Amino acid sequence: MIQRLVLLLRVILKTAGRAAFQRVAVLYLGIGIAVAVLFSGNGMSASDVTSMTASSPLFRILLWVLWLLIATPGAQAVINEPSLFVLRSLPIARLHFVLLHGLLLLVCELPWLILFARGAGLVSGLSALATAMSAHAVIAAKRKTTPLVLTALTCAVLIVVPLPAWLTLPISIGALALSLPTAFVLAPLQAAKPGSLSLRGSALSALCQTYFLSLWRAHGSLFGRALWLQALGVAIAALAIRNNNILTERTRSTVTVGVLSVVLMLTLCSFSGPILRTERRAEWLLIICRASGSLRVSAMTLLLSGLGGLFGVLFAIPLGFFLGSHSQALLRLLTLCLSAGITIGMLASGISRLTLRGTEQDLDRLLIALIVTLMMIGIGTWMLGPWSILCFLLGGLWLLTLSISVTSPVSRWHRLRREREQGEP
Repeated sequence: MIQRLVLLLRVILKTAGRAAFQRVAVLYLGIGIAVAVLFSGNGMSASDVTSMTASSPLFRILLWVLWLLIATPGAQAVINEPSLFVLRSLPIARLHFVLLHGLLLLVCELPWLILFARGAGLVSGLSALATAMSAHAVIAAKRKTTPLVLTALTCAVLIVVPLPAWLTLPISIGALALSLPTAFVLAPLQAAKPGSLSLRGSALSALCQTYFLSLWRAHGSLFGRALWLQALGVAIAALAIRNNNILTERTRSTVTVGVLSVVLMLTLCSFSGPILRTERRAEWLLIICRASGSLRVSAMTLLLSGLGGLFGVLFAIPLGFFLGSHSQALLRLLTLCLSAGITIGMLASGISRLTLRGTEQDLDRLLIALIVTLMMIGIGTWMLGPWSILCFLLGGLWLLTLSISVTSPVSRWHRLRREREQGEP
């Protein structure tokens, strides 16, 4: 029995585990950076956060909503991985599947467990873990059955009402035992809603719209996570400027560009993964429609640059409000953040194209490239200030050229290398 469980765990790790890690790896990197800034030195501690959750209902609800939004993509990958559906026809006990899916879901919730365990004790950490796992099981199921409705109501009560930890733990475990098996059973019944939206414009515009719609419909929670990362970046930039009494325009711009670039790089790289996976699944259709490699690269770059510019504007408006900027300073800040967002979108598109090649080493390459890029962004912003945006632009154009050559190999050697990397015959 143990040998069967180990073999089943290996299969689940290589499918649902890999899909979940691809979606939460960038998130964990962002959490690590935020924790290093907020919880280091004379900053906050885990007990400060848990004390605020116990005393302030509004803060507790906002914190829970934040975590449920940003961790949903990983939870959905664990529960709804399509490649595991065929294994349900094998003579394997459902309990084994549920236990192993629960183990993977627990790994996705580890930062939440660590926060509450360090701040309020192990019992509070375990109750918060079980509540988060139950809520994510309900979100991933996307259906209104009686067990899931009861679980949703239970999770809402546990989040809103500050009950003692000794009472919260058994209730949350009961909710998890009710919701996780139900979500597992309902996972193959996920159905896409038919739509009547027609795409207009050129081939580039149509493909860009297709990428956006597939991202919005299948991975809409990524946009909520992006907004929360933006809010965190605004808070870090505003605190850095005000607490250090930075008054010069150049230094303020340097801090703004540095923080915005890190936030946008993490956000846009998390968008690029689902886009590339969708593109690889629909490659036969793209070939039939004669969508060349340059067209695909241009469409993805256009989409990420547009989203980067939009998030840059959404970053500048509240930051200017917190800093009390006048109209001209706010206009300069908007222009700066818009330019940084567009150029970071180009960088993120190029880095993702070059690292995510559809192989098992994709995440290793992406994380290494992200760490190196973030270090270079920090050094370049510190040395050049706002003029670092010009370097981002030049780097984005260079990566765009490399991406086109990789996506559309011109020589036989490049084509064979690409086929060998992707395991094609």
